[in-house]
Amino acid sequence: MKSIGSMKRRKMSNYRKIWLWSIVGVMLVAVSGIATSGLAVGAMDGTVVHMRVEGQTQTLFDGEVIIGDCVARDDGGIDHALSGVALCGLVDITEKEAIALSLQDFGWGLFVAGIGADITPADWSRSWSFWVNKEPAAVGADTYQVAAGDDLLLAFSGYPTVPLRVTAPEKTLPGEQFTVAVEKKMGEYDANYNWQGVWLPADTALLWVNNNEVAINEAGLAVVTINEPGMAEIWAEGDGFVRSSRRQVQVDNKTEETVVPTVTPTSSVSPLASPTVSPTPSISSSPDQTITPVIPSPTPTETLLAGEERTKAVRLALDYLKRQQGTDGRIEGDLVTAWSVMSFGADGQRAEMVSNLGKTLWDGLAGAQLSSATDVERQIMAVRAAGGNVRLWQGRNLVQELRGYLKEGQLGETTIINDDIFGVLAWLAADQAIGSSEVEQTVNTVLANQDSDGAWGSIDLTAAAMQGLQEYMKRGGKIEVTLASERARSYLFSHQDKYGGFGENLASTAWGIQAIVALGEDPAGWKNNEGKTPWQALARYQNSNGGFGWRSKEDVSSFMTAYAIPALLGKAWPITTESMVKSETINYEQVAGTRLTQNVPTATPQLASPAVAGIQTRAEEQESQAEYAVPLENVSDNNVSETMDSVSSDEGVPKEFIPPNRNDWGFVLSLFSLANMGIGVTGARLFMKV
Repeated sequence: MKSIGSMKRRKMSNYRKIWLWSIVGVMLVAVSGIATSGLAVGAMDGTVVHMRVEGQTQTLFDGEVIIGDCVARDDGGIDHALSGVALCGLVDITEKEAIALSLQDFGWGLFVAGIGADITPADWSRSWSFWVNKEPAAVGADTYQVAAGDDLLLAFSGYPTVPLRVTAPEKTLPGEQFTVAVEKKMGEYDANYNWQGVWLPADTALLWVNNNEVAINEAGLAVVTINEPGMAEIWAEGDGFVRSSRRQVQVDNKTEETVVPTVTPTSSVSPLASPTVSPTPSISSSPDQTITPVIPSPTPTETLLAGEERTKAVRLALDYLKRQQGTDGRIEGDLVTAWSVMSFGADGQRAEMVSNLGKTLWDGLAGAQLSSATDVERQIMAVRAAGGNVRLWQGRNLVQELRGYLKEGQLGETTIINDDIFGVLAWLAADQAIGSSEVEQTVNTVLANQDSDGAWGSIDLTAAAMQGLQEYMKRGGKIEVTLASERARSYLFSHQDKYGGFGENLASTAWGIQAIVALGEDPAGWKNNEGKTPWQALARYQNSNGGFGWRSKEDVSSFMTAYAIPALLGKAWPITTESMVKSETINYEQVAGTRLTQNVPTATPQLASPAVAGIQTRAEEQESQAEYAVPLENVSDNNVSETMDSVSSDEGVPKEFIPPNRNDWGFVLSLFSLANMGIGVTGARLFMKV
């Protein structure tokens, strides 16, 4: 019989074996885990994101990436172990695609210096910027911890980085028209160093459909027709922009059973830009076909403002716009602010009368960034609608600036016609001599680009061109434009939609009404086959809150509301308000090239002071306009330009008294975000404040 003591010793021995084997098992599991950890992170623990890498001349990558652990080697040969950050996705892409990746270590994080052939130059004119979910990242790619579904963008661009996007339907039919919206993301940092951005129409970008360029109108829209079935590819790019991702549009074969669907965008569109519209009624492609619709007889323009309903609609719409005004005086971005100024001007309200907490709509207009011919044209129309002096606005001669875009009779981009059409309106808004070479060259360019069906590419541009040509005739222009106007009128009348308007959208309907008004006719006399008029169509787009939507009363935006108001008031472009400068007189028959022989203002140090070198206040601009106002019939733009060149110089002003402008500060801020320094959100904001 064994003793109790020996039995205890045996039990303890068994326990020791179990304990030892347990340790061995745990160690084996650990070793196995270490050996397979690389696969586990990539296959199970990685985070799936979308990443796009846009070089200067081509898209280097656009697709999904699984981000886990990685080792990033800098240009000094030092390895950096990273986990779950955006840079790991870039490392993975460049390794798999055999693309060179240049990373520099400045001691506080890794900087993406180059991807492929796109390497940041010594002057920093271009660099790799990092965006997360369509906004500039507050930290670097080596620091940003990704989340599932993130949309990451690395773009080689100058400052500021301006990404593009296109909105188009997923499917269409061969030969059917559909509309593509092209937008740009614009923004700036607020007082708390938070970036505020908005999507705006990108009318100066280039739109490509299967490598064929398509014209974009003022609203950033393009009418597209694809005849061949299959998969079409659509994207946008251009100088100063980061190209958009490529949209795939399926062009299905048409059969007898096919019902043409209403085309709607598959992704949401910013309320500042127009969503995709329904297909416009097709017209014959035969150049010899003559359109001979039944055209209504003109009716007196006195009936245009009749009707309490339209009066009420105007008040509601203006109230809606007023509610959208920010504390900086603007209504959303530069573009919407300008069109809003025209809307209030059409109602007889100057921009200086519309304010929010002391900042007026005129103040908002003063901060506009003008980087293209269409920007300058729109600004001229807005300043004139506000009663301002376009030849002495914020120390600038906008007419002279627009002249700088005129080359060999063509305004702005040679591949598009919208800047020429709005050029005519801008010249007329500025009261440029009707017989001047600028006006006549631009009118001739517009006439030369009219299509065989009487249109200028789309309903919108046709309506805009009609307004310019009609105003040109009223002012005694010598170029014959009557036939072109009649052909455009026939085109417009033949394209009324089922609601009585045009294009089944607010913008086309509003511009169409303005074109009818420019003809001296009442839109009430324009009826479709069902007896509906453009007035009835316009009403269907207004919401109970006063705002107007693009395709219905539900997608309300300030942009569309600003378009609707002049149409409701029966006012065609250009809209002009009585000048705030009492000595300014308008003479439509002034002779181009007249020299300034008297009342020439003398340049004074006051005009070169820092206060005027930046953005003037309303009182400052009125004071300067009153001091330097001269009768316009005695002024030629060249003289005014020469005078302004002398008074806007900084010569003689001590450098220390010239404050850094907003672009300088913006560039400093951008260096931080663009350099991809991994120092964290808190550190980033502290650095920017310093």
